[in-house]
This record gives sequence, C-alpha cells and structure tokens, in this order.
Amino acid sequence: MKETQDLHPEAKGIQLHEVGVRNLKTLLLIHRQETDFKILPTVEIAIDLPDNIKGAHMSRLVESITDVLTDESRKHSSVEMMSTQVLSELSKRHSYSRAHMILQFDFVVEQRTPKSNKRTFEAYPIVVKTTRTNRGFNAEEKIFHEISVSSKGNTVCPHAMANNDGKTHIQRAIGTLTVKGMNEDIPEFEKMIDILEKSFSSPTFTLLKSSDENFLVQRMHNNPLFCEDVTRNILAFAREEFGKNLEIRAEVESQESIHKHDVFSRGGWV
Repeated sequence: MKETQDLHPEAKGIQLHEVGVRNLKTLLLIHRQETDFKILPTVEIAIDLPDNIKGAHMSRLVESITDVLTDESRKHSSVEMMSTQVLSELSKRHSYSRAHMILQFDFVVEQRTPKSNKRTFEAYPIVVKTTRTNRGFNAEEKIFHEISVSSKGNTVCPHAMANNDGKTHIQRAIGTLTVKGMNEDIPEFEKMIDILEKSFSSPTFTLLKSSDENFLVQRMHNNPLFCEDVTRNILAFAREEFGKNLEIRAEVESQESIHKHDVFSRGGWV
C-alpha cells in the first residue's frame, strides 16, 4: 500500500503548526479516590507537520486514543494523565515535535441545597488541553496542561444599591477559572469549582426550595459585587489555594438584566 502521506508536498518549505482530528466523541472512565467518573468528551488531537511531509496519518491519531482508552491495564486517575498517555502513545506512531489534545465535557457534581439540604446535581463545563513537546532526537519531553472550569453565579450591582435605597438589579454571571502548569501542580476540578462558587454574590442551583431561595436572596443582597469584583475574587482565592507554580487566569461575563448588552472582565496571565 502506498503511503501517500509520506510524500513531499508540492508547496515547498511550509511547515504546518497543527494538523489533526476534532469533534471526536468517546467515553472516558476516570477512577479517583475510590470513585468512578464517566465522562463523554468531545476531543481534538493534533500534531505539527514538517515542511517535507505531505500529510498526517489521521488514523494513527485516533488509534492512539482508542488504544489508551481500551487498555484496562492503565488506570486513569485523571483526564490529564490519560491525555499524557495518549500523546506519548502517539509519539510511537507519528513523529512530531509538538502535539496537543483537547477534551471538552461537562463535569457533574453532587451537591446539597443551602437550607433544605436537598440533593442536587450540578454540571460544570470543563476544557482540558494537554501539550507535549519533543525537540530533536531523544530530546527530553515537556508536558503541560491548561484547565478551564466554568460556573454560573449571580451578581448584585453595588452602584444601583447605593443610589436607590437598597434597591438594585441582579445578573446571572458566568465565571471561568483557567490554570496552566505541570501535572503535579494541577488542582482537582472540585477545588476549582469551589473557588468559582464562593467568588460570586451568590452561587446558583438547579434545585431550590423556598427556604433556599430566601437564603440566597439574602446572601446576594448582603454581598453586592461588580463583575470586576468577582474576577478579582477568583484570582485572589486561586492564588491563595494553589500557590505560585501555576499560571492563573479568570474571566467573568455578566448577562446584564437592565442592558441589551453584556459586560465582562478578565485578569491573570497576559
């Protein structure tokens, strides 16, 4: 069989930075702290392509994912470790100097409502990007991860409250915390979620009884925050919790209730 991918391209001297597969759906099983997590991620995997190779062997990218996920001898303690194994496996099948794998999925957490103590399940969007570099023959590999977690909360406008005898407007806000670093420094998703939840005027819940609603309304009005305040809270809590080994970024989008537009703020690494 002719490997046409290995031919030289007609356009000379042009390296491609990313070539790969995206919108691949698969099932991922994570076992951590005696708990099994079932995750259904949407996957992107890509490599760089030298200027002297016509095309990538796309089947090898998918094959690397499948082999790692179906090898029962490998216990996946985290999404990041699984991604690291896939990129390592891929390096045996396809030469590259830089490769990445991105997984997007919802992470479901069991919680309790603040007053009625009802059981509720909350979903949080997660994006995990793992990058592996390998420069030169037998060069030492470098692997780092970038994790983004998002959560919906509420903000209460301090400006309107100060100028309207305590009356104000309330927004739903979407906060995103992103960390980047080595595997040993990456925090658990649950810790990132906790930081987001406590940074808003109030968190939100799928299920709320009347006692819970009353509690959250009081909490919101006792803790009025701008979008900018929430962003700073996320950064401050994350730096305190995770230390200095991680790059940290935060973004908050406020879905304004009295405007036709939204507002946002962003801070952290540049």
